[in-house]
Amino acid sequence: MKRILVIGANPAWEKVLEFNEFTAGEVNRAVRVSGYAAGKATNFCRALKCLGGIPGRQLTLLGVEGGINFIQDIDNEGLECLFIQVKKELRTCTNCVCNGRMTELVEPGAPITASQLEQFVELLRDNLSVAVGIAVAGSVPAGSASEFMRRIAEVARDAALPLLLDNYREAPEALAVKPDLILKINALELLKFAGQPSIEDSLSWFHEHYPLATAAITDGAKQAYLLAPASPVPSTLSPAPWTLYRVPSVETVNPLGAGDTCSAVFFARLLEGKSPHEAFSEALAAASASCLTNRAGNFDPQTARQLRDELK
Repeated sequence: MKRILVIGANPAWEKVLEFNEFTAGEVNRAVRVSGYAAGKATNFCRALKCLGGIPGRQLTLLGVEGGINFIQDIDNEGLECLFIQVKKELRTCTNCVCNGRMTELVEPGAPITASQLEQFVELLRDNLSVAVGIAVAGSVPAGSASEFMRRIAEVARDAALPLLLDNYREAPEALAVKPDLILKINALELLKFAGQPSIEDSLSWFHEHYPLATAAITDGAKQAYLLAPASPVPSTLSPAPWTLYRVPSVETVNPLGAGDTCSAVFFARLLEGKSPHEAFSEALAAASASCLTNRAGNFDPQTARQLRDELK
């Protein structure tokens, strides 16, 4: 079976602390604690498994310390992961959850060296025979080899594979190589990327500078935007050339990983031949469904279908 190759340059172990009450600047005692393999690429692959259809194969970099538990947890979930071994610690992200609200403490990832990059690109090329698309999920650790994103984009371009990018900082390098890529980021990241005063101005700027690219922009529980090269779906809520979407409303348990779920479902449905509008609508419903669970990237497909039907 074909795979979506999901690149994770910054894997993590997610530690979840649940509180009945949480006050910044005070001593807060958790009522429950749990942990699992995470990071945006892992969450992406987990969402693909929940969706069914095209599975994901994560490609990442792991050290011995922490990497054993990470791989064991991945295997227990039935997720695929290939990695190059590096001398670095697996970062831990601490997720504090209280009454549906989340505060996350994120450790920095170790930089990727030029030598590690060469090994990683070789690993990516070795897996191209099973690939229907490549997704870059998340950021590249600060101080990494500057050409990381350019090299990944070159592999996708040369293999004529669709490329989804969930990363705004290195987006210019990737877009310079593969101008028809799919960018899935949030509204704040779009504002930083475009340097414009509003979402609407940023979308116009992006459309002017990257007319071949698709931009799927989420804004939490508020709304979402889709800018695609094809003609947009008519909407009275937003001007052309983008479409404005209402996000399904849910009683949030934990919003962590909702964006990764959206990216995974959107890309998978595009690869299956659905229109950008249909793919994004389904992705937003899945992202809302994922907010009803405590594990990032996890969602119930039936709940997602019900939420999607509510928007029709």
